[in-house]
Amino acid sequence: MKLKEILSNKVFLYLWTRYVTYAIQFISSIFIAVKLGPYYFGIWGMILLILNYFQVINFGIPSSLNILLVQNKKDPIVASNYIKSAMVLIGLLNCIVLLVMGIYYLFFRETSTVGGYFYLACIIAMLVYFNGLNTVVYRVKGKLGEVAFYQSVIPLLVFVTMFTTSDQKLLGIFLLVYFIGHIVSLVNFFQRRQIPFDGTASKQNCFNILNKGLFLFIYNACFYLIIISTRTTVSVFYPVEQFGFFTFAYSLANSVMLFLDTIQYIIFPKLVDKLQSEDIKEVKKTLEKLKINYIYLTHGLMYAAMLFFPLLLHFIPKYQGTLQLMNMIGITVLLLTNNVGYSILLMARNKEKLLSLISLCSLLVTIAGELLLSVVFKVNYQYIILSTLIGYYVFCYLCIYYGSKLLNEKVSFCNIAIKIFPLKLLLPYVSAFLIAIFKFDYLFWIPFIFFVMLNIGTTKEWVPTLRAIMHNSQFINITQD
Repeated sequence: MKLKEILSNKVFLYLWTRYVTYAIQFISSIFIAVKLGPYYFGIWGMILLILNYFQVINFGIPSSLNILLVQNKKDPIVASNYIKSAMVLIGLLNCIVLLVMGIYYLFFRETSTVGGYFYLACIIAMLVYFNGLNTVVYRVKGKLGEVAFYQSVIPLLVFVTMFTTSDQKLLGIFLLVYFIGHIVSLVNFFQRRQIPFDGTASKQNCFNILNKGLFLFIYNACFYLIIISTRTTVSVFYPVEQFGFFTFAYSLANSVMLFLDTIQYIIFPKLVDKLQSEDIKEVKKTLEKLKINYIYLTHGLMYAAMLFFPLLLHFIPKYQGTLQLMNMIGITVLLLTNNVGYSILLMARNKEKLLSLISLCSLLVTIAGELLLSVVFKVNYQYIILSTLIGYYVFCYLCIYYGSKLLNEKVSFCNIAIKIFPLKLLLPYVSAFLIAIFKFDYLFWIPFIFFVMLNIGTTKEWVPTLRAIMHNSQFINITQD
């Protein structure tokens, strides 16, 4: 393969920029945690939590637009009308954010831990809504350069500015950096002129977006609230310092997942297009490819990362007590990948209502577990993540159950359990879980060895996919097969 061919491949360049950015974010997380200390890092975690809540409460507008653009890929006029209508809806959503700012000023500004930072967080949230909409359009069109810029500029600015000061002053600088990064990204999106302004907003299109988006909103909101509710429980029922430890452990453990989530992110429109096919054999083939090239690869990467967690914490004395939590969070977020494909299948088949019920049920199970563990049993904060683990399992089980029914496959408890955890994945996962729970940290080489021994044949199948990514930059486009 020629170097020129690789460097001209937009998918390869996008992945490269994302992985460099993730590496920078990983390093930044460590330095920020050290410079802020557990208390101020806990406050920073609360600010990010507020932004997470705003990001979730988007009424499903970006998700709905994504599906509608894929389903109307052959009619650019209809697509333009949907984009224009979505922009109107985002404008109305930002009016709600302004209302929230007013309520905070009247009733909560004197008692809130985050204080005046809340106002700037609200302004940033408004920019996030617009940039999120732009990202949907650019991703569906396969324009990854602008998306990569948006996803990279803020982490880079944070990395540059984190050395300027420390403690409380650094919090204000980070929020200012977030604001500047979103403004620059918004300008960049409009300058590239991929957002059509010739479309016409209409009540019907707005209704269609909200109608589909309502259940997608419930789905996305409940899905992301599973982990957000866990973080909220720790922030409410445990000291700020312990929430700082939790935020640190989650940031590092989840960073492993980001490496492969990047691939899923860019192929999402393509997956929707593939999985809405009426050809059941083709759909099953797509799901099998996802299992081999995403699920198995993610498990292997996480077990390898767990070998290095103790070494990493050796250089960060303030956070050495978070090793067990890091491992448990890693095992928890890893479980969610076992569902990849089936939730998108339900989405592609217009089963948004079913998806919303599945995620709501999973969220309620998680919250019940969190309250039981924190209020009734008063366990140490690191064990609260077990409720998230249970919630994720319920989510995976229900998605695969109903997805299998759509494909006319036999459904039973045993069949679904095997689909969630084939034996090749079950043995390494169970061993990792037991080692984490009982703090046998020196034995984390066992799940990695189990995985390698059981999946040598599977790993060979990653090579053709890697070659396809390197050679064909058009494979993510919804108009390409």
